[in-house]
Amino acid sequence: MKPDYEEIRGVCCMVVRERGKFFVNYDSGAHGSGVTVKEITEQDFNAVKSGKLTIENIIDKYRFQ
Repeated sequence: MKPDYEEIRGVCCMVVRERGKFFVNYDSGAHGSGVTVKEITEQDFNAVKSGKLTIENIIDKYRFQ
């Protein structure tokens, strides 16, 4: 059985598809804040995968939601 997992890595961030859900995770840079994980849309994941958007574009889109 093939695992339902795919990730696309950036420098200090990544987008992930896992079990039919899509996420971006990144280090917000604030002292002691750790890693932030936000659920994103399949369209955004596919845009990063195809090169239409960067992971940084996705982070900016979801940062304040």
